[in-house]
This record gives sequence, structure tokens and C-alpha cells, in this order.
Amino acid sequence: MNDLGIHVSGFVDTAYSHNFNNPGDNTNHGRIFDVNDDSFTLHQAQMVFERHGHAGGSLTDRAGFELRLGYGEDARVFAAEGTDRDDEFDILEAFVTYALSNTLSVKFGKYATLLGAEVIESNDNWNFFTLLSVRICHSV
Repeated sequence: MNDLGIHVSGFVDTAYSHNFNNPGDNTNHGRIFDVNDDSFTLHQAQMVFERHGHAGGSLTDRAGFELRLGYGEDARVFAAEGTDRDDEFDILEAFVTYALSNTLSVKFGKYATLLGAEVIESNDNWNFFTLLSVRICHSV
């Protein structure tokens, strides 16, 4: 796919959750991402297909896209309103880009967040790792 300028990447996010309060129904009430007690969870397996457009070339050279697919328990949380929230598959982002110049491009499609500054992937979210390390340090 590299001949076409398409880059493929991804990650897998999994975790084990244990609640020291030992809830009788094995449910961590009041939680969003770690609902199940005493279990491993595939939070998200994500695949990204992308091609960057570059100004100064042909129409094809200027066009690009990104397709971000997610599978796992977190897809139920990330799913857009009006879609099947019981499904563990979600199209997180799908958009096309067109480079008008070296400094200006337009994008059209579906985005995971409104401005693109928010982060929903745990591997890119510094707050997730900071919180995790603080929780581990306090519980040891």
C-alpha cells in the first residue's frame, strides 16, 4: 500500500480490572470504561488507513483521506448518537482532505471529536497515563 501513499497503523488497548470492594454482581457501578469486575477487557483494537494530500501536484496528489476503525468495549461509548450502541464495532473517523495550497486544506467527513484537540484513544491521552500511575502509586 506504500506505493499508493497509504499508511496503515493501529494499536490494541486491553486491561484487567479488579474492584477491592468485591461487588456481588461483578459490576463496577458508576464507571464508564471499566464496568466489569475481575475480568480482562478488550477496550479497543484500532486500525487506521490514511493518505496525506500534498499541494503542488495533480488533483490526485492533492487528495487524501483517513479511515479510523475501532473494535472493542469502548466502541459502545464512542459510538455516535443514533447508531447501534450494542455493537462493538465503530467507524471512529472517516474523512477526505484536499490540499488547496501548502498552508490551506479542506476536510469533509465524520470526526471523533468536534475540534480534533480532544483525545479519546488511551495511548494518546496523557491524562489516562497520569491517572493510572497516580492510582498505582497510591494503592501500593
